[in-house]
Amino acid sequence: MKFWIGAAAQTASMSLIWAQLYIDSKCYGVHAFIVPIRDKQTYKLLPGVLIGDCGLKAGLNGVDNGFMLFDNVRIPKDNLLDKYSSIDDQGKFVTTIKNDEKRFGLQLSALSGGRFFIASNCSALSLQALTIAIRYSNERRQFKGPKDTEEKKLI
Repeated sequence: MKFWIGAAAQTASMSLIWAQLYIDSKCYGVHAFIVPIRDKQTYKLLPGVLIGDCGLKAGLNGVDNGFMLFDNVRIPKDNLLDKYSSIDDQGKFVTTIKNDEKRFGLQLSALSGGRFFIASNCSALSLQALTIAIRYSNERRQFKGPKDTEEKKLI
């Protein structure tokens, strides 16, 4: 199950899913798959797929965020994104990177740019908020007016 997936609640008909790859009950680690989640004609959810809407959030409400849950959904081997590993015609796992941890790290590296973008955006927005708060507090301080009579005469 995963929450806060963009375009999941009402919009998407396909999704990129990171899931454990099992072949003959042996786990080959986390891999990326393209998974259909809705019927192309009726747009109804496919069997084993549960989707819900996460509702409003603090920002970017134009993005349709939802959650997904999969229950016994089988994915064809052709839906495996196979840049670093694949399944041959005999159903055997084949990879160019033998070390599981390195392969996993390379697969996840594609997500790092997005994570960096989110963090840097948060930093920039925080600086803007701080600037607004400082300007506002400065205006409020000046609005209260002078406290001693000498300053009042100058105004």
